[in-house]
Amino acid sequence: AKLADVLLPAATWGERTGSVTNSERRVSVQRGFLPPAGESKPDWQIVSEVAREMGFTEAFDYQHPADIFREHAALSAFQNTGQRAFNLEDKQNLSTEDYLAMQPFQWPNNTQRLFTDGQFSTPSGRANFVPVLAQRSNRARNPDALTLNTGRIRDQWHTMTRTGPAPVLFNHIQEPYLQIHPEDAALHKLEDRSLARIHNRQSEVIARVAISADQRPGEVFIPIHWNDSFSSKARVSTLVPRLVDPVSGQPQFKQAKVAVSPFPAILEGTLLLDQSLGESWRPSSGYWSRVSIDHGVKFYLAETQLEQSVLMAANIRSEFKEIDSWVMLSNQADQGISLGGFIGEKLALALFTATRSHDLPDTAAIAAWLGKPVAMEQRFPLLEGNSADFAAKGPIICSCHQVGEFEINAEIDKGACTTAALGQALKCGTKCGSCVPELQKLLGQHKRANAQPDSKTNSSNETTPQ
Repeated sequence: AKLADVLLPAATWGERTGSVTNSERRVSVQRGFLPPAGESKPDWQIVSEVAREMGFTEAFDYQHPADIFREHAALSAFQNTGQRAFNLEDKQNLSTEDYLAMQPFQWPNNTQRLFTDGQFSTPSGRANFVPVLAQRSNRARNPDALTLNTGRIRDQWHTMTRTGPAPVLFNHIQEPYLQIHPEDAALHKLEDRSLARIHNRQSEVIARVAISADQRPGEVFIPIHWNDSFSSKARVSTLVPRLVDPVSGQPQFKQAKVAVSPFPAILEGTLLLDQSLGESWRPSSGYWSRVSIDHGVKFYLAETQLEQSVLMAANIRSEFKEIDSWVMLSNQADQGISLGGFIGEKLALALFTATRSHDLPDTAAIAAWLGKPVAMEQRFPLLEGNSADFAAKGPIICSCHQVGEFEINAEIDKGACTTAALGQALKCGTKCGSCVPELQKLLGQHKRANAQPDSKTNSSNETTPQ
């Protein structure tokens, strides 16, 4: 979009109707359940209108997605005498009503598995195998460089165009992070929960440090999801060299080499904005990460230039002229401040700063007040974190049932010693199951913390539960 002269807004998933085919050859009709936002239109309609303006009226005279599917089905049968498995010939005359009512099916003829007869879609009928020789990168290496691994996290999808606006999916992990082994973290002077700069000759990324013995030494992991809409500099794909396999075209995602170093943050902050203020606003700080929350947005901030919290507060105040009144508290111990901004009686903004992220408060309770009236006598207690509505769940572990770490640990303390017992008590791990590994980890931590070594047994013989 940054390079375009003309932007044609496309309807997104949920706003459009059309057929899709997944990786197991299953064709299904996706039916829109929302009207397209603003002036956006489905892709097929945009392309058709542009084509007609260019003079291709007859070729692009589509009136409905069913028209395109019928043509798609007819083309699958064109000059196909059986040598191509893909054939939707029986669908080429579907009515629009039948298309919209069409149930998912696998081509060809609902065949679940292809090539069981040993005949493949090649001229000879035999499978083609391409021999490859794995080669290490021949790029010059820094002996201190780390191998970068990239991938998904549990609750986000691709670049968050679908999942990013959903507050519930940020309850698990809120910032882009660098997972690194304790030995590598010590070698590169990285502290847990501090910010790190990850860089090579291609680009650089800024992410929160997550020290973990689960990460192999010499390697680091960064998730793929954060982009320029959700963080200042967290597009991990920019670190990957532009090398592809000569046959498949697969990018070399797993051999990127990176250097890591501390990000020189002088001051860190958390900023909460009511949805009326934060929809399109972006910070100008050295680092920021945007989080969708109920009733608004949250930003994690880090400054490399401003040395005083009052200066950060002054910058924020100058950016939001809509605010009617301000309340500010200072904390001499960590050189931080708490700043509240109100429009009328309603809380519209809250800023908290500290010299280290460890000293920033949990803002869950304050966030629940965004857009709500706060009486004058309640404002100072709210900014001090003394609200009676303080969230006691802790970081969310089970997204399906919104079960937090504090609740899980409390249940373990009561005697729940298996994931099944936790599921029975709290329902965590009983739906999609993706939180089960974290439940097992919490159980293991509790077991180790409460283990009483036998005085007759050398502690070096103890085993770590898996």
